[in-house]
Amino acid sequence: MNTAFEKVVVIEPRFKLTPFCELKLSTECAYLVKGLIPRTGLTVLWGPPKSVKSFWMFDVAMHVALGWEYRGRRVQQGPVVYCAFEGADGFKARAEAFRLRKLAEDHAAIEFHLVAARANLVADHGELEAAIRAQLGAKPVLVVLDTLNRSLAGSESDDKDMAAYVKAADALRETFGCAVVIVHHCGIDGTRPRGHSSLTGSADAQLAVKRDSAGNILVTVEWMKDGAEGDVIGSRLEVIEVGADADGEPITSCVVAAVEAPPSRDRARAARAAEGRANGYASAV
Repeated sequence: MNTAFEKVVVIEPRFKLTPFCELKLSTECAYLVKGLIPRTGLTVLWGPPKSVKSFWMFDVAMHVALGWEYRGRRVQQGPVVYCAFEGADGFKARAEAFRLRKLAEDHAAIEFHLVAARANLVADHGELEAAIRAQLGAKPVLVVLDTLNRSLAGSESDDKDMAAYVKAADALRETFGCAVVIVHHCGIDGTRPRGHSSLTGSADAQLAVKRDSAGNILVTVEWMKDGAEGDVIGSRLEVIEVGADADGEPITSCVVAAVEAPPSRDRARAARAAEGRANGYASAV
């Protein structure tokens, strides 16, 4: 048998050993939104009810889709997929408010895409990935899961259920090489994200949302892998009339506007979050 022209197949090892001399510094941007959301990885955005977490996250997502700086922070532009597992009906009014207040009439197409469907992320993440690939025609740079509670078929307090959810979210991150933001509620005492601590232990960044006595939205960087912690972003909601209903009554929604953040960084809260993250790792192993 003549083997002179037989094809040689080289199989790359799954676990490749990289020698120290080949470990070179990467100059690729590490953030999707500088100092807030890593370019790839899981970010947990959590807070109590009525802290308008979704409004704030929608505003950030629109800045990513448009390639606009966010509060002076550099942004890596790209397609955004926002999975609204709860309150999806309000997004049309929210989008109209953003359009009226912040966009020019002749603005170009915006790579923001809403998924308005209930889902069990653990069971459905493969179908969601396939839908994004088929309909988007490109890889998203950001996928938002809003909220964890409405996309988890199980208990937030069960380690296996939460681990399965994190694994499903990680599958989205790995498939698209993107940032995944999980919007989540707080626990009863309001000091940490609700449910099993393995969620915090798996996050690359954690942002806490609260309202102050004036109704302002304060977002604190509690945890940031290889980044600064303690920064506070201040915002407020502005009510916008976006149209009228069939009875002629006004339809309103809100847009997010910047306000001055507290002068001192909330280092104590960031330290508590870091301690909670360490405990999360301990609980997860």
